[in-house]
Amino acid sequence: MSVPISSLRTCCAALNSFARVGFTAKIWICPLCFQRNHFPPHYHAVSETNLPCELYWSGCLELVSLGLVLESLL
Repeated sequence: MSVPISSLRTCCAALNSFARVGFTAKIWICPLCFQRNHFPPHYHAVSETNLPCELYWSGCLELVSLGLVLESLL
């Protein structure tokens, strides 16, 4: 199990398929707080044709807040 990549400075949201990505700058923008975040070093090969698994839409979204887990199937 891997640790989610999150927007640590502000809202702590995890990288997900709703985030906007700047492939040339290797950044992602949080869809909740609009904070620009750099990808970690092991994501150096991220590109439009080489997406990390967090950016694939799975049809299921988990929301974690205050220790409560709410699962919403979209």
